[in-house]
Amino acid sequence: MHAAEAAIISNFLGRPAPPIRRWSRLRLPHGQIARSAWKENKSSAEYIRISRNVKFRRNNVDEFAEVLYFTQLAVQAIPKLTWANVAMVSVYSRPDQQLLDLSHGTVWSCTHDGDENLQLIDVQTITAVVAMIPHRPTLPSGVTEDRYFMVEKTGLDVTLTGVEVEEDDQEEQDD
Repeated sequence: MHAAEAAIISNFLGRPAPPIRRWSRLRLPHGQIARSAWKENKSSAEYIRISRNVKFRRNNVDEFAEVLYFTQLAVQAIPKLTWANVAMVSVYSRPDQQLLDLSHGTVWSCTHDGDENLQLIDVQTITAVVAMIPHRPTLPSGVTEDRYFMVEKTGLDVTLTGVEVEEDDQEEQDD
C-alpha cells in the first residue's frame, strides 16, 4: 500500500499498519454493489462498470467518495478478536452551495482532487452507489472549472409507500 494509506490505517489502529488484504466489491443492504478503483483500473475498458463512487453519511451529512478498496482490519485482539470493515476512499469536496441553492437542491456539483483527500470510512456508513458525472459549469461566482455532479438512482431510500385511509373513508369503501 502507499505511504499515505499506511499512515491513515496506522492512525486508525493506533499502531503500525499491518499487511492487508483488499476486497474489490461490497454488496449494500438494498442490493447495490459498490466496486473499487483498485480492480476497475486493472480491467479492460469494455468490461468496466464504474460503480466505485459512493454516498456515505457522516455526522448526519451526506458525502461522496471514490472507493479505492475495501478491507478488514483487526482492531482488538484481547479479550476477543474484533474486526472493522472499512473502505479507503478519496472524498469529493462539498457541493457548491450557491449552485445547490439555485437548483433547489438538485445539482450537487463537487470537485475531486484524486488522492489528496484520502480517508478511511466504516462500510456501514455507505448508503448508495452514485454516478459522478464530469461537467464544466460556470458557477454563480463567475468561475468556470472542471467539476463532477452527482446522480443517484431514485427510490433507494423509499422503504414503504402508501396512502393512509381515514376510518370514515374505509367505512364507505366497505359499503
